[in-house]
Order: sequence, then structure tokens, then C-alpha cells
Amino acid sequence: MIKIPIYYFLLFILVFSSCSQKIYYSRNNNVDSKIILTDSKFRIIERIGNKVAKHSGKYELNDSILTLVFKRSSSLPVITSDKNISIASKSDTLDRQKVTIISAVDDYPSFLAEVVLRDGNGRIIKKMNPNFDGEVILKDLETIKHIEISSPIDARTVVIDFQKFKNKNIEVKLEKINWGGETFTNPDCGMVYSTQPIIVAKTEINTDKLIKIFIDEKVYMAEK
Repeated sequence: MIKIPIYYFLLFILVFSSCSQKIYYSRNNNVDSKIILTDSKFRIIERIGNKVAKHSGKYELNDSILTLVFKRSSSLPVITSDKNISIASKSDTLDRQKVTIISAVDDYPSFLAEVVLRDGNGRIIKKMNPNFDGEVILKDLETIKHIEISSPIDARTVVIDFQKFKNKNIEVKLEKINWGGETFTNPDCGMVYSTQPIIVAKTEINTDKLIKIFIDEKVYMAEK
């Protein structure tokens, strides 16, 4: 019987596993991120300044639709799209402006959100909570590069390239989390609840090969 040294065996496993996974990259001014698909599982790794976030779960690919079902304990990737940001007015005061946060579950102001101001290196300048009208007042505008807005009530985190909206009073509508995957039945009322966050993404496939993934207006390109 031929004995194979253990390091050859480990090298074989490493090569085989690397061949079975596909990596997709998305880069913009706010966030660098990548998606790693391996068999039926996925990982998403994001870098915002000096902060790294990791997300994971299982996926299903049907035709041109990629459904990402996140682990119950996993966070969701941030939203960098400007689609839910509207300009209310031009700021009347130099180096001072207002941001209004609108809830993800209705059209009312969200005073429970948290607003984090970051500089160009991703360092936190200040953390703020809106007033009962969902408003925060920003000062020293030149020092702010990104605004990160999150909420404990069924909403995804938004990261804004702040300098695009400097000296403008803006409204930010938070985006609701979609739920799927595993379910839980409430024993008191019999209602069934989904317990895992999901993201449904469109894809582009060329000659049976997945080459692009579209999530939250970000485009992930296949590694060449």
C-alpha cells in the first residue's frame, strides 16, 4: 500500500476547495466587498475604511435569480445606494445641516436610529441619536466622509457618501429587512414567522457561467 505524505493530502484538499469556489468583487467609494460562493454556501466580506464585516449563509441559484438566505446570527451587508435619499432643501447655515431618518416600517420619523459619523480613514468622529422628529444636526461638515445609519427595528444599515450631500438637508428612508428561510410557529396564536433574513439578487450568466451579481445597485464581477 502506497502511503501519501500528509502535506500532499492537505495540498490536494486546498486545491480542490479553491477550484469549487467562485469569488465576485464590488468596489466603490464607500465599501469594498466580495462574495464567495462554495457549493451551496456563501460568504460576504465588506471593508468600510478600517472596519471589516463578514456575513454568511446558504444560497439558491435558479435561472437568473440568486437567493441569499443568511444565518439567523448573521448581519446583512450595508446599503450604499442613494435611491432612498432625498434632498429636502439647501442648508441655510454654513457648515451645518440636517439629516432626517424615516422608519423602514412606515413613513414616520425614526428616533430610535443610530447615526455614526466617520472620517476618510473610517474612524468614528461621533455617534448620535435622532430627536423625536427623526432629526440630527451635523456640524464640521468638512471632516465627515461617511454617515452610517442603523436601526434596531427591522432595518438594514445604510452608508452614505456624505460629501455628495454636503450643505443639503436630506431625508433617508431606511430599508426594510426581508425574511425567509426557517420558520417559527408562535404557540400562543399559531402564527408562523420566518426567522432568516434574505436578499434576492439578479445575476448575469454567460454560457452557463455566472459572471455578475447585482445587489442593492452594486455590481459584483466574477474573479478573472
